[in-house]
Amino acid sequence: MITGYSDLDILEMVSKWGELDANLVQRGCFLVWNIWFERNKFVFDNKCVPLEVLVQRVLRQVDDHNLYTQRIYAGSKRQGVLSAEKWLAPVNGIVKINTDASLCEEGQVGLGAIARDNVGRVLFAVVRRQRAWWPPDVAEAKAIHLAMIWARKQGFREVIIESDAQVIVTRLSKSAIFFSDLDAILGDIISLCTDFHAISFSHVKRGGNYAAHHLAKIVPFGNEQCWINHCPSTVSPYVLMDTLSLD
Repeated sequence: MITGYSDLDILEMVSKWGELDANLVQRGCFLVWNIWFERNKFVFDNKCVPLEVLVQRVLRQVDDHNLYTQRIYAGSKRQGVLSAEKWLAPVNGIVKINTDASLCEEGQVGLGAIARDNVGRVLFAVVRRQRAWWPPDVAEAKAIHLAMIWARKQGFREVIIESDAQVIVTRLSKSAIFFSDLDAILGDIISLCTDFHAISFSHVKRGGNYAAHHLAKIVPFGNEQCWINHCPSTVSPYVLMDTLSLD
């Protein structure tokens, strides 16, 4: 009864969903998360929502997630698309944001993101450095999260997030979330996607991500620094090379 619900209550919740179907695992994940959330409320605030409310909340979250997935990812699967060798400009009206992470020194991680338009103009460049012991994949995901936070701040609604971390891009493109430290940040990224009209995740090889790569190595003033409509002078040559390489 730590959660405020008995085993019979939980079995009753599951029974309300009917027979075993393809969505049972998905519903189960949302149920487990909600039980944990309600457990904390019960332990610390001595509050517990009615069983029916919890069941309806889980079903609503499942429906919202499915609608989001259909809206964001429907028709976005591309078969046999090779990763770009160089930076490619987005179409007019779309903002492309390149991200990268740098394990600068022991206990220090640098995150970088640079946003550009269809002619290569810099819209913003942001760098963040903090003490952390993240593995590389978590750091790369954190850089993407930073990029999306700033894209939202700048009011961009149609964006491409581009990274040279292929595993992360693949996971996000498929909305593949499991249970790990990495998946916690991937879940936060996917939640942010609802703030955009259109968003996609793209993989580029290191040669097309030099601007973000070198940006992530910069030491900011304070923990985080952002440049609007320009970028640091040490990154400018890589931005120029990308622009000159456009067809």
